[in-house]
Amino acid sequence: MLFSKQQQDENSSGSELQQGYIRGFSAFYVKDTLHYVRDSILYEQLTLLSVCNFRHMEKNMSYQERKTIAMIVSSVLIYLVYSLVLFLRYQNGDFMNIEPLRLGAVILLLVIPLQIVAKIVTMILFTIGRAIAVQGDPDIPIEDERDKSIEEKAMKIAFYIFSAGFFLAMGSLALAWPLSIAFFLLFGSLFGSDIGSGIAQFRYYRRGF
Repeated sequence: MLFSKQQQDENSSGSELQQGYIRGFSAFYVKDTLHYVRDSILYEQLTLLSVCNFRHMEKNMSYQERKTIAMIVSSVLIYLVYSLVLFLRYQNGDFMNIEPLRLGAVILLLVIPLQIVAKIVTMILFTIGRAIAVQGDPDIPIEDERDKSIEEKAMKIAFYIFSAGFFLAMGSLALAWPLSIAFFLLFGSLFGSDIGSGIAQFRYYRRGF
């Protein structure tokens, strides 16, 4: 009985230690990844400014078209940087001692705030770049009914893309496929919905609606 009780205590201590390690690793992963991506965002936005030739775009595209292209380029770059961070961490074996479900939740949750921050920084740099191109205070057009309608149509396309990815992910789980497949489908649907809505907006503006 005494030996059994000691063994239970040891198992309980080991379980608590493992849970504490997982929580500590998750916190470290979130903090370290945010620092890495924060440093990468500056490079990503500088690349955005070099890609977008504002003087050329000023003559051939409308304000909405230029803004949409800037957002698309920003989204592609931030997803590439984030995917590279995850791949390098996977190669280093940083994900070996963490539950796959917990890891997937952390990765997917981090995408949303990173994308929001990237869009805010993109708009700031886009406005600065345009002001430099036009050599003055840029005249930002007021949003009208056409802009609202185009944004609504683009949001519908984003919803359809994400919904398709979500149902495919749930279908893969129902078929008892590996959890990583559902994760990649969800991650891909987030990326696809963001890029798809941007491309749709650009095409609507390009053809006049």
